[in-house]
Order: sequence, then structure tokens, then C-alpha cells
Amino acid sequence: MDPTPSGVAVLLLRRSRPGSLNSMRHMLFAASLGGVLLLAGTALSAQNVPASRPVPGRALLDFPLGTLGEAPALSVGGGGGLFDPASILLTPISRLRLSLAQLDAPGDRSVHGQVGTVTGRAGPSTAVGVSFARMAVGGLDRTGSGDPTVLGSVPYSTYVVSLLAAQRFGGPFRQHLVIGAAGRYRAANADTVSASTGAVDVGAVVDRLFGKYDGRLALSSYLWRPGEEATEALGVHAAADARVAGKEDAHEARIGVGRDLTRGGPRETFVYAAGRWSFAEARLGRARQVNFGSRPTTMIRFGLGFHSERFVVGVGREDSSVGLGPMYQFSLTTLIN
Repeated sequence: MDPTPSGVAVLLLRRSRPGSLNSMRHMLFAASLGGVLLLAGTALSAQNVPASRPVPGRALLDFPLGTLGEAPALSVGGGGGLFDPASILLTPISRLRLSLAQLDAPGDRSVHGQVGTVTGRAGPSTAVGVSFARMAVGGLDRTGSGDPTVLGSVPYSTYVVSLLAAQRFGGPFRQHLVIGAAGRYRAANADTVSASTGAVDVGAVVDRLFGKYDGRLALSSYLWRPGEEATEALGVHAAADARVAGKEDAHEARIGVGRDLTRGGPRETFVYAAGRWSFAEARLGRARQVNFGSRPTTMIRFGLGFHSERFVVGVGREDSSVGLGPMYQFSLTTLIN
């Protein structure tokens, strides 16, 4: 068998028997997955720094870009897919769904981020998409050796381009299981170093559990480079939540918990509550983060969302216990049916 990503896609297509709706759905998902793996395979071979050195900027991608008070593994505020590729199917499938989000943390060391995601229906239970995410830090001054004179600023940024595919499975799974995959290409610039690399991620969501409680469980890898975990930090995102009041998505209250780990980096536990009544939605949560054995950092995250027939507008704020300034997020999602 051809061991390349395109060979994997061909094998999946050959195993799909023609003549049924399920077969067509599986073929669409297989083709989408093949594209995801092809991007990852191409990007993994494109790194232009020694294999023993990590590509800079990885820590910037631990910021909760586009989450708006959500657990990253279940986040849909920025279109989904950045932290868990399966999350692009957590909202109703439309012909096209466009999401944009902006993160700003003003101050002497300002942080800025953007994420844009486009997803579309590829079958009754299949979605594919593409996303672009960028994070940058400003205000890093360059000084001379032993001289406090500022000679300029040091660029520090990274961006990620992702191809996404997700499918909801029926049969014995009774529409409870969503599997997603992502092929990613990441590039970064830190002072005079520019480098790029690739990653491939897999994620799963099990939802619609426990009847009226509508329980959800999610687990995903994040920026995974198989065989290079010692060099490139691997992240893992997990989350669980359930409905505690209400009977439908538009009139409910939920509580949940998220757990996010990065190899050699931060470990975060996030407990939150969310509620929606018709067009208005609110979220409030407390995150506790430990990084490199330092004292725990506590963060309060708050989000508001407003829903119409075709648009969702969101705004969020995060406050930290370590004296950093507040961080704000804004998002806009539109549906094209």
C-alpha cells in the first residue's frame, strides 16, 4: 500500500461501496480526510530549521484564541476547529459558515490574535473547512549590548493554516459520535529566525448523552507532530459539559469543565457555566493555570453572545490574577444556507 497521505485516501475510497447514501457520505469524508493528511504530510517535510530545534512561537498558540469563555475542546465561538477539528460539527450544518474572531490584550507587551474559519456541508453528516489563525506579541524592544538605548522592536509572531474535516457517525453510534481530523501548516518569526513546520491533529466529540441532560465529552490532540514530541510541544484538550436546566439549545443552562495540557508548558483547568435564552447567551468561568512549576495563575473569563437567524455576534473578556491587563475578544459568525 502507498504509505503517503494520498495513498491513505485512496484506500478509504476503495473500501466505500457505491450505491448508498452512507457510502457517498463516507467517500466525501475520505476525500476530505485525504486532503487534510496531504497538507500535513507536505508541511511536515517543509521545516527549514534543524530537527533538534523547535519552531518558535508555539507558546503563543496556548492563548484561548476565539473561545469567548468556552472550553477549547468544545469551542465554536471562532468557528471551531482550531483546538478540536471535530468541533466544526457542534453547530447545525449549513451550506457555508463564515466566522471571524479578534483577540486583543493591550499594554506594554501587547498581544494580538485573529482567527478566520470557513466551513461547509459536504454531506448530510459531514463538514469540511479551512481556517487561518495568527498570534503576535508587540512591544519587545531591541537594545544594544550593555546599552539601554532602544534600537527597534523584535518581531514575534506565528500563524497556522488548517484544513479540517469532520463526520458524525450513525449505526451503532446512534448519531452520538463525531470524529474530526486536521492538517496544519505553521510558520513563525522570532527576531531573525523564520521557520515553518506542519502538524496533524485528531479529535472526537461524544454528545447527546443522558437524555434531557444533553451531555458532551470531547478530546483532541493539538499541534501534534508524530515522532517529534520531544522537540515540538504537543497539546491535549479535553472537556465535558451537560445541561442542568431547559429543554433545548435556545433555552438552557449548562455547566462544564475543561482540561488543557501542553508538553513542557501550561496546564489549565477551566470550570464554567453558560446560559442561553432565545437570542442572548452568557458564559462565566474560572481558569487555574500552572506553568513551569510557577505559582498558579487564576483567570476569570466572561462572554456574551447574541443570535439572530443568520448572524452570531460575541464579545469576551479575561482578567488575570498576576496583574496583567484585561484581554478582550470579539467574534462574528454568519450562515449562508
